[in-house]
Amino acid sequence: MSTTATQVRFYKSHEVDKQFLSNKTLEVFGVKPFTWQIDATVAILQGKDVILDVGTGCGKTMCFSMPLLDSPTDMCIVVSPLTSLMLDQVKSAALPSVAVCERTIKEYPGGKEKMFQDIVEGHYRQIFISPETATDIEFAKSVLYKAHFRQYIRLGVIDEAHCVSEWGGSFRGDYLDLHQFRNRLPSNVPLMVASATFPSHVLDAVRGVCALAKDAIHISVSNQRPNIALSVREMKHGTTAADIRFVIPDDAQKLEDVPITLIFTNSIVTCDHLADRLRYWAPDWMPSESIAFYHAKVGPAQKALIEERLQKGEVRILVCTDAVGMVS
Repeated sequence: MSTTATQVRFYKSHEVDKQFLSNKTLEVFGVKPFTWQIDATVAILQGKDVILDVGTGCGKTMCFSMPLLDSPTDMCIVVSPLTSLMLDQVKSAALPSVAVCERTIKEYPGGKEKMFQDIVEGHYRQIFISPETATDIEFAKSVLYKAHFRQYIRLGVIDEAHCVSEWGGSFRGDYLDLHQFRNRLPSNVPLMVASATFPSHVLDAVRGVCALAKDAIHISVSNQRPNIALSVREMKHGTTAADIRFVIPDDAQKLEDVPITLIFTNSIVTCDHLADRLRYWAPDWMPSESIAFYHAKVGPAQKALIEERLQKGEVRILVCTDAVGMVS
């Protein structure tokens, strides 16, 4: 790790006022924190690494922000796998936040140089970056190594950290280089790794790649969701597209009757083919643009439009590869 230390204050266990932290969270975020969220925050305020093994939708993201309530100048930097996820988190953030990606840099007044300068100067409390940016030497020199940034950085976060194990290697090799990100942070800055998917072999990989401390605090909250079930449909037509025709209900009379559905495919060719077939089968009243395809060859502007229309419910069926929301 870097030998330079951040200047934020770290506390002993008895020095943290949990009631104040709870009240401040309610004041800033409008919700009362769970005990496990307070425990995660206390661990970070003590300078300890944290493993957040918490189900989707339970409130992991708020744990990235709560440690910043200790001081109006503290910052955190979050490594996120998907552009769409970063943009959503920035959009809903209660604290000043910025996502660093191709899309936001192009739109930023003054471009990349001005964005990086604003980050260093503390205009944003939360900075969301991709693994590729986290390991990029230009970003390190422009942001991570700057004295003012290092003075006020409170914590680093690896969100969806299971991707270290699942995506590292030939797909997105920068995941296996995230130790560089850890090493470029000040030596006393704790790291939080968060995921809803931490089986033992994945967690072992994350511990190694991210150089987590042996005494890292492990917080686990069940992701059991009684309203979610797993089902399997038998393929009746071999390799033809007919087996996905069911996603447009026979009795649908209006767009809202068609459930919003994402269909994942392994190839761009299959993706385009399935979208074409579904548009062919769609009833006359169903707009063709309510069925869309999304893959690596779709341009950034069109991807952004599809994501926006999907959120609005205008796209009901999205046939896609795992490029959905991927960093660009």
